Amino acid sequence: MSLMGPNFHRHAPFPGSTEIFHNIYYANKDNVVKLSYKNISALELNTALAAARAEPSYRGQCQSMAWIARFVRDQKHVVKTADAAAAAASQEEDHYSAVFPVAWPIRALLERGEPKNAKRMLSDAMSKAKAITPASSQSEALFLLFQAAMHGTDRLWEEPFNALLKCSLPSEHWRQRRNVRDAICIVASADFQFARQRANDLEDEKLKANVLELLTSGKKQTPRPFFW
Repeated sequence: MSLMGPNFHRHAPFPGSTEIFHNIYYANKDNVVKLSYKNISALELNTALAAARAEPSYRGQCQSMAWIARFVRDQKHVVKTADAAAAAASQEEDHYSAVFPVAWPIRALLERGEPKNAKRMLSDAMSKAKAITPASSQSEALFLLFQAAMHGTDRLWEEPFNALLKCSLPSEHWRQRRNVRDAICIVASADFQFARQRANDLEDEKLKANVLELLTSGKKQTPRPFFW
């Protein structure tokens, strides 16, 4: 079961562990089941990990294990579980699919107070992201890594943000321009002057005018939620 996007798959509850699950709902229109792991005890951890590893795709395994890392009760299991999540993603043959899911364990580490380990994982993901083609796909992966890193006070987001600008301009696809626009607006919430300077540095005049107009109007965005 991938815990991202519209294509979720229904998960059978762990036997005797219904307290793990939170906010399960079924949307008839999209045939969607969203599942959140909450407050997983040490006794339930192995069962949860086994369910995550049963996912049909490595990226799905990564995202599922990241949820476990975020909500496992005992802090001592956080880093090991997050590392297992990233290791699962690394088995994907496609470079994009091997990188973008790592945003989830990175964010899990940050939300669980593990910034040094998050930085280590982010650096590895950034290195792998360089191999992603086309540039529009690399932009999408970097935008996710950037949003994952937008947590805490260490400004880990600067590296993926700068890489996102570099690979997105000049743009080959509208998604690259959208990612640049949205990333700058997200940064504005943390450092408005930095965001405005990056907007002024844009060589795409139409995009620059659009972003500056949004900033002037007070338009700010927040990163996407990774866990809820």
